[in-house]
Parts: sequence; structure tokens; C-alpha cells
Amino acid sequence: MMGCAPGDWGCALGELAGDWLSSAAGRTIQTLAEAIAEAVGETVSEIGTLWVDLPTPDLTSGDGSTSPTYADSTGLSEVLGWAMWVGLVIAVIGLIGVGAAIALGRTAERSSAVRRLGFVAGGAVLIGASGSLVGGLLSVVRQAPASDAVGFLQNSLWTFVAMLAIVSVVVGGARMAWE
Repeated sequence: MMGCAPGDWGCALGELAGDWLSSAAGRTIQTLAEAIAEAVGETVSEIGTLWVDLPTPDLTSGDGSTSPTYADSTGLSEVLGWAMWVGLVIAVIGLIGVGAAIALGRTAERSSAVRRLGFVAGGAVLIGASGSLVGGLLSVVRQAPASDAVGFLQNSLWTFVAMLAIVSVVVGGARMAWE
């Protein structure tokens, strides 16, 4: 209330509300900063103790074909499913847009829209065939000989690599259908 004249209740209430809001915002930012610091601390401690939960691999078999215990990939499978559906929805929206451009456009615009239809169809095919494409390409690479430790790591991470590769192909198909 320093900047207000005596008896100016509007100014005094404005300053009081401003002080209250700034202190509330300050508390909110402080609480948010503390929550972020706590989350970062928990994440670092989990990463630091992750090795405790991992089983000891059998690296003495000599052929690199150990049977590792796979991490739970259900979350990544769900992301893969969502990516496929979102990609197909984008392809359908692109198809509707091309159809509208063909129906409403002039003759010169129709030829470019028909050309664009090929890109949308190619993107939809790429999204639909992403699993088969990645599976075919990765099966060729998987047969490479490896040492015991490298074989164990490859066998442990194979599912994740395949799923991430499929998601990347789906994203590429969606971009092809959208642009």
C-alpha cells in the first residue's frame, strides 16, 4: 500500500490482490521446482540401481545364444499400436483432402491432386506393411555372428529395436501421406 494515496481503496485492494497473486505464483513455481528436483533425484537413483535387477548372463556357452529375460515390452507395444492407428487416420485424412481437391479443383489442379493421390496411397501401404518390411530387413541382420556378450545384448534388445524401427517406418508413411 505504499504507492496508494490515503483513502484510495481501489488502489489498496489492487496492490493487495497483486501481492497475493505474486506470492501464490511464487509458491506454485517453488512447489513445481521442488517436484521436478524430486523426480530427477528418483530417476537418477533408479538408473543407478538398475543393474541390481538385471540377471547375470551366461556368457560361457560360447555361441551367444543365451536366453535372456526380456524386459516388459507391453508399453512399447501399446505405443506401436497407437502409432499404427494414428498413421492410418492421417492417411485417411490425406485421402479425403485429395478427394476434395480432385472434386473441387480446376483441371490443372486435378492433375497435381491425382499425383498427390499416389503419395497418399504409398504412405498408407508403407504404414500397413511396416511390420513386414522391418521384420524382413532385420532378419537378415540378426544372423550375423557375435561374441557371447554382444550376442546376449543383441538378443535382449531385439524386440525393442524392431518395435522402434516399425514406429519409425509408420511415422515416415504418415508424413508421406500428410505432405
